[in-house]
Amino acid sequence: MCKAFVSTMVERQRGSIINISSIYGVVANDPSLYDGTDMKQPPDYTFVKAGMINFTRYLANYFGKHASQYVTGTSLMVDGGFTTL
Repeated sequence: MCKAFVSTMVERQRGSIINISSIYGVVANDPSLYDGTDMKQPPDYTFVKAGMINFTRYLANYFGKHASQYVTGTSLMVDGGFTTL
């Protein structure tokens, strides 16, 4: 999606890219959260989520001079009160 829109943003000299990741892009998952269930957190999920965060930083560095008037490459952590034990 970013590739589809970034050339138009550069041409117009305005726009924003907002990507959504997960708390597991920033912290390792706690396997004990899944005790007693059939659920498991596969390692590729964390890999992809962390990659999305860093990819967004890459885009901010590369296109920030065209994609933002003020804020670039920021991660807004909305974690629902997530805590690590």
